[in-house]
Amino acid sequence: MLGTAALIMIIVIIFLLLKNKIIPGAVLIIVPIVTALITGFSIVNIGKFVMSGLGTVSSVIAMFVFAIMYFGVVSDAGMFDVFVKNIVKRTRNNVLSVTIATAIIGMIAHIEGVGAATFLITIPAMLPIYKRLRIRPQALVLLVGAAAGVMNIVPWGGPTLRAATALQMDVVALWKPLIPLQIVGFITVLALACVISKLEVRNGAGQVDIEAITEAIETKVDPLHRPNLLAFNLILTILALALLVSSLVAPAVVFMLAMCIALPVNYPDIKTQSEIVKKHAPSAMLMAVTLMGAGAFLGILSGTKMVDALATSLINIIPAFLAPYLHIIIGAFGAVIGMGLGPDPYYFGLLPIVKGIVSAYGVEPATVARAMLIGENVAFPVSPVVPSVYLGIGLAGIQLGEHIRYSFLWLWAVSIIMLVAGIALGIIPL
Repeated sequence: MLGTAALIMIIVIIFLLLKNKIIPGAVLIIVPIVTALITGFSIVNIGKFVMSGLGTVSSVIAMFVFAIMYFGVVSDAGMFDVFVKNIVKRTRNNVLSVTIATAIIGMIAHIEGVGAATFLITIPAMLPIYKRLRIRPQALVLLVGAAAGVMNIVPWGGPTLRAATALQMDVVALWKPLIPLQIVGFITVLALACVISKLEVRNGAGQVDIEAITEAIETKVDPLHRPNLLAFNLILTILALALLVSSLVAPAVVFMLAMCIALPVNYPDIKTQSEIVKKHAPSAMLMAVTLMGAGAFLGILSGTKMVDALATSLINIIPAFLAPYLHIIIGAFGAVIGMGLGPDPYYFGLLPIVKGIVSAYGVEPATVARAMLIGENVAFPVSPVVPSVYLGIGLAGIQLGEHIRYSFLWLWAVSIIMLVAGIALGIIPL
């Protein structure tokens, strides 16, 4: 019963998110609580589950709020106009150049394997360019997400570490055979950037007067701009991102300090400081509420054991004759399953079960892990249960529903291509 309830709950959540009729935070709070009540859990226990889930996302919420405020401050100060002017001059109205550059930057930025850092590095820098060229911000989040998803297979990335831990394997040994698939993934993402550029041009992107835009940027007079503090803001941003990548300081603390330095230095007047904070507070608060909803959802999903029941139910519906290929099937649908389960239940709950079933047919544990890694990894940027997803869409100023509609099928297609390549190359033998 729990497995069925969990499946229905996830379907209802995704349906409501796609409809964009209720804010995501409310959906992620109300639907799981109602489901838990229907399945017999008391409101007291549900409250404990929710608080436990909130504890897992509290640091992400703090990082998100202060990151949004920080990038808002340096953006208002005019820091990103320098990049916009230079890139617009070089690319002219060439949308293809911008989308390919986005994919490459996303791959490089995700070398450290942290989704939040990748979104923080790429989206604030590239979003003004997308706006200038009338490229939809959904395209930006898709391409950055696809690049991060392919790169996320690195051994220091969360999913690969989880898979190796769950199967008690050496993480580097698990990863090395996947390197050719990452190369396939990189090529696929670059091809995706070409396709997206054509679709965006068809949608009106690039049909702008570049000379007028360049002149407007160069002659733009904004009372909030601080051109004399450009070097300071650049150095502060580079230091913040370096600390973020180094993992020496908690991300939330990094952006707390950065924001508290940038705000008074750029705007010494307390009245202006208050205006800046009020300007960016609505978007930060809306996404903070969404993240708290995600925490409540995760807490209920875990505390009620619905996630375990769902994993078992998924296994039980597979016909017996397909059992030897269960890892391939789960890998093919990893993008879909990962959206509902999240990385921890997927690797620590579902992966051992699948390994136990297919091992009877002589399938190696490493083969199981590699097959299941691909789908969940590549599609993590559209999962409602991955906190960094909310950071990415918040920075881009888009809703979760429209992001899923725009990106999901493309990301799933990338994962399928990589899985097929793995089978063809013998990395994931049938």
